[in-house]
Amino acid sequence: MRRKEPGGQVGEHSFLRKTVEIGRMRTPDTRASERRSWNARWMGFYFAPPSGLVAVDKTMLRFTHSQVLAALQILRGHTAPINAMEVDADGVYVFTGGGDGVIRSWHVRSGECQHVLTGHQGPIVCLLAHSKMLYSGSSDSTARAWVMEFGECTRVYRGHQHTVDCLCYHDRMLYTGSGDKVARMFEAKSGTLKRSFRGHEHGVVCIQVVKGKLFTGSYDGSLFVWDTTGVVDETVFGDEVLPEEDESELPDDSDEVKRAVSFLEPFIHEG
Repeated sequence: MRRKEPGGQVGEHSFLRKTVEIGRMRTPDTRASERRSWNARWMGFYFAPPSGLVAVDKTMLRFTHSQVLAALQILRGHTAPINAMEVDADGVYVFTGGGDGVIRSWHVRSGECQHVLTGHQGPIVCLLAHSKMLYSGSSDSTARAWVMEFGECTRVYRGHQHTVDCLCYHDRMLYTGSGDKVARMFEAKSGTLKRSFRGHEHGVVCIQVVKGKLFTGSYDGSLFVWDTTGVVDETVFGDEVLPEEDESELPDDSDEVKRAVSFLEPFIHEG
């Protein structure tokens, strides 16, 4: 039932609530135990205009029309729960990150899997789409940059000692938050670590940048505000030991990286 706001008006989010409620009711005679089992599978809802509602059902993606409320497509491919989803700016592709360590790109209209992005050594935890790039964070303690069109990895961001839980892009910089209690600021194109922000007592789980200030939220219940202006060379707050990088992975002179970077040059000015 849709909730009415004071004055008898239906709340602006009532349609989404109704969508969720109707989606849970498979048939009028469905038993309560079956409904509970079915409900437990759903992990999230996203809107992918103009197609409608996208529902994450563990290892599957379901596309539904926001007016019809019937599944139009069920996309399978992941072998573990889907933990993250992003939609490109044009609403053409949906990207999913799974517990299988794989990222898949799907065409919204056709439902076809366009690319399978591999490289992470652990479950995908977060995804971020920006311009022509997709960024991913994983339990393998790294973040990666991918070219959406080719599905190729152009950069690996290292330094964290725990899962990369959140990502934010701002002014050519990629910000990451991790279970190691640290937030980091990388130059997105080169992968160079510019600054590390230390101070939280528990993992950093959400991150945003607004007007030269970095906001980090943590499991410790605190919100820290940091100044991100004036960064030229790497600045690290606190003591830390960075792991040795595997220089054999994704060498700068590889043909794949050169092709992807040349494709990105026209877009690198976008912030």
